[in-house]
Amino acid sequence: MLIAEKFLLLVIDDRTGKRIIGRDRLDPALGGAVLAELALRQRIGITGDDAGLLRRRRVSVTDPTPTGDEVLDHLLVRIGEKPDQKAANLITATNFKRGKTHLLEQLTERLVAAGVLSEQQGRILGLFPTSSWPTADAAPEHAVRQWLEAALIAGATPDEPTRVLIALLSATDSLAKVVPSDDRRAVRARAKELNQGDWTAATVKQVIDEVSAAVTAAMVASSSGSG
Repeated sequence: MLIAEKFLLLVIDDRTGKRIIGRDRLDPALGGAVLAELALRQRIGITGDDAGLLRRRRVSVTDPTPTGDEVLDHLLVRIGEKPDQKAANLITATNFKRGKTHLLEQLTERLVAAGVLSEQQGRILGLFPTSSWPTADAAPEHAVRQWLEAALIAGATPDEPTRVLIALLSATDSLAKVVPSDDRRAVRARAKELNQGDWTAATVKQVIDEVSAAVTAAMVASSSGSG
């Protein structure tokens, strides 16, 4: 299961099947998760901040070997066709769109096909169609939550994919909702410690930084629009 799919399971309410965060936060987080996974699989590299203002955080393919996953390979091909794009641009939803289907819908469909989520159709006020995705098989999400609790509450050392999940939950301000605790301050402190620590792949930390910046910008824009 992709990191992006694990993240999606965490931010969909098991019972209602509704998302607990908006698309302004969810879309860049999912895109960032895919880009981070390519970095963890050593398929891409990103120039560092020392490359200069015009060349910093540019993404290129370091290994074009397909991963065998269509979502990852779709982005890998796009990067290969147009190298040196900014990491911030690559996490946007448009890079994952296939026809009219966005990354969120692609991942949701995969989880439904795998029997992890179910799909329910309804109508608001009897007029407007709506969909929800309640949990059908809780085992995969339960395993992910156990890893998160071990890292954030018990102090265990997480693997890199779990660290990415923690960083994405922090970036989207959904950590407290996903990992409830009587001591939220301690959980936030542990997450911050992990996020600021050394990463096996420095490129992953750069991707997480771009997700945080994109989420912050979206939230600022939303606040300005509502004002």
